[in-house]
Amino acid sequence: MEDEYFISPDESFFGVFDGHGGAKVSKYVRRHLYDKLQAWNPGETKDEGVAEKGNAGSWPEAALRQAFAEVSRGILENNKFDMQGSTAVTVLLGRDELWSTNLGDSRAVLCRDGEAVDLTEDHKPNSPEEKSRIENLGGNVRWYGYLGPDRQPVQGMGAYRINGNLAVSRAFGDRLETPYVSDEPDVVRFDRDHDGDRFIILASDGLWDVMTSQEAVKFVTQVMTGSVGALGQGEKKTRRPSRSLTKWMRQYSGDTNMVRAVLDTRKAKIAKYLVEESLRRGTADNVTVIVIWLR
Repeated sequence: MEDEYFISPDESFFGVFDGHGGAKVSKYVRRHLYDKLQAWNPGETKDEGVAEKGNAGSWPEAALRQAFAEVSRGILENNKFDMQGSTAVTVLLGRDELWSTNLGDSRAVLCRDGEAVDLTEDHKPNSPEEKSRIENLGGNVRWYGYLGPDRQPVQGMGAYRINGNLAVSRAFGDRLETPYVSDEPDVVRFDRDHDGDRFIILASDGLWDVMTSQEAVKFVTQVMTGSVGALGQGEKKTRRPSRSLTKWMRQYSGDTNMVRAVLDTRKAKIAKYLVEESLRRGTADNVTVIVIWLR
């Protein structure tokens, strides 16, 4: 298992880190990223461009960029990490805003009024911007996998790779793949909607390979409303609404304490349910999921 995750003690900072080539880099990121973020000092910015990209009015951006840059430096200076790397997707929660930071193809998705809002953009080699950047540096991006009758790539049956190697265009580590694999993260600020925002899903690409952002949001919503995912084993096998749960909800619908207990249990287990659903759908990769409940 090369995936790692992190939740800060005050539950304001969350991260999922999907390692490749081994687990050393993802473990390093988990251990050091939050500490670097906490230690940020605007007067000690060491990386050219970091202070400019995170201006005085958006200190979280400067702090996040600096933390990512310092962690990346530590990884690249370690010879043991030559053949390893890791994606990173994080969310920093503020009272009226949140900040997403992304490096790679893990993803953060917000549920707002029942609709999926992507907080990050996947860094895939074949995306136009990434492909152009890689080719301008002298690298190449090609499909390695099956082709359909129309000679077009069959999704899920291969991947676009940089110089025949990595299938992700930004990451920590991967020193032997630089400069084609970039360590510069996307940092984006979002205003929070305290009435419409319900939860955020952070997950490695093992989930997103088999579920769209909207499908994941819909799945969580249905589990919480009792449409799928009852706690009994019978429903787990059939994937249909549990009659016993429906009967229970009717019987105890007026007991707010009992209903709240069931919902709290589901909230605590929802990340596990998403992992199980991705496995049921046939994901071929490791899956790590965090669900952040906003209300």
